Amino acid sequence: MKLLKELVVMTTTIICGLIMVSSCSSDSFESQKPAMLTIEATNLKLVVGETEARVATTNSDGAVTYISSDVAVATVDKEGKVTAVSAGEATITVLVAKTARFTFAQTSYKVIVGFARVVDLGLSVKWADRNVGASNPEDYGDYFSWGETTATGNYDWSTYTLCEGTVTSMTKYCNDSYYGTVDDKTTLEFTDDAARANWGGTWRMPTIEEINELKTRCTWTKQAEKNGYEVTGPNGNSIFLPSAGYRYEGNLFNPGTFGYYWSSSLFTSHADYARLIFFYGNFRYLGSSNRCYGQSIRPVTDNVAMQSE
Repeated sequence: MKLLKELVVMTTTIICGLIMVSSCSSDSFESQKPAMLTIEATNLKLVVGETEARVATTNSDGAVTYISSDVAVATVDKEGKVTAVSAGEATITVLVAKTARFTFAQTSYKVIVGFARVVDLGLSVKWADRNVGASNPEDYGDYFSWGETTATGNYDWSTYTLCEGTVTSMTKYCNDSYYGTVDDKTTLEFTDDAARANWGGTWRMPTIEEINELKTRCTWTKQAEKNGYEVTGPNGNSIFLPSAGYRYEGNLFNPGTFGYYWSSSLFTSHADYARLIFFYGNFRYLGSSNRCYGQSIRPVTDNVAMQSE
């Protein structure tokens, strides 16, 4: 009889994606009711900076508490609102306290935080929904010299890290001795790829061939009120590319009217230049630009298992 009185009975039911948990102990059947705790059980996917509330419901008069397993990834307040802090995974545990009338119960769900949402446009790679450094798809984000992984704020040859101060002193990614030390590298390595360095995972900068797919296989619609273009793929999905302009030295040029987006490809006819797409009005061009200029980066990924829309 003593063993029976100490026995704790836990029941868990999953209905339509919701977790319902109840618990009770045999020595309190007469004085306490099983606490029922219900919350959406599916993984919560967020981008850094986003918030979303998941509020538990319960039949208990006990206090409900929300706890994050890793506040560096995601925090949760007393009302159940989750804030995405950095890329990674965390578990949100929800507790309802034991009271004189109800038993204790708990449940949990997983939060997955990424730097961007992955958008399948029906092309050879998947595209991020925002620029590196952007807090949302319409935000300009950061500006990078080609082959540099930090936004320096000053963009010219004297500060460019892949040369010795001039256009003829390239120290990496050079196929012509006139421009510097020849290594015949024509595509950025991941150590010099701002998308991979800042976002990690399988994110990377697109090649010029992958950018050409955006130009030739997608429909571009100017969104004047948002200073950019909606780019719609063959499958009907779309991304937004803001006209962020570019930076030279400490100045920003053409914001709101021109967009300049780096590829990972060197301009092999002129090793102090790299390939990019630039656009304005109804025009879109594949071109090249001084590697020291600060321009936008829109990452891509080959990994279909990443966080998607």
